Amino acid sequence: MGKQQGITMIVLQIHQLALRRVNVGKTSGKIIDACRDNPSITIPELADLIGITERSIQRNIQKLQSNNLLHRVGGRKEGFWEVLDE
Repeated sequence: MGKQQGITMIVLQIHQLALRRVNVGKTSGKIIDACRDNPSITIPELADLIGITERSIQRNIQKLQSNNLLHRVGGRKEGFWEVLDE
């Protein structure tokens, strides 16, 4: 791959990442920040922290997971959240 082609690929990747971040709403952004700060945070803790229902947290997490921005590693008890937007 030539130098110009490599630069083009990097620019495209940055652009795609920027588009994904634009599509994240205010609540989803708060969820991502909280999961980055405390990967073992629970849904009830997120709901208390952000001030919305647990069901709303679940819906936002589903959206984040479908957009490949958030991933759960492990089970509900011993697992943790992995933020994938970096």
